[in-house]
Amino acid sequence: MLEKERETVRTQREADEGFLDEFKGALKEKGVPYIDDIKTDTSADFVFVKLCDRLKENFQMRNDLVERV
Repeated sequence: MLEKERETVRTQREADEGFLDEFKGALKEKGVPYIDDIKTDTSADFVFVKLCDRLKENFQMRNDLVERV
């Protein structure tokens, strides 16, 4: 029973990784930035600070003036 659950989780993880790879490719084609190199095995606060730091340029230097309002 335990091995069946492990296999189910393993299969779902592989499916999720495949979806994320496709999604990253679609974002890259459209020029949308994405972040995938932040280690999430630390506290949620630390991850939040790192994400905000990485996205700060995109929020402050937007090309579209309508988005700045």
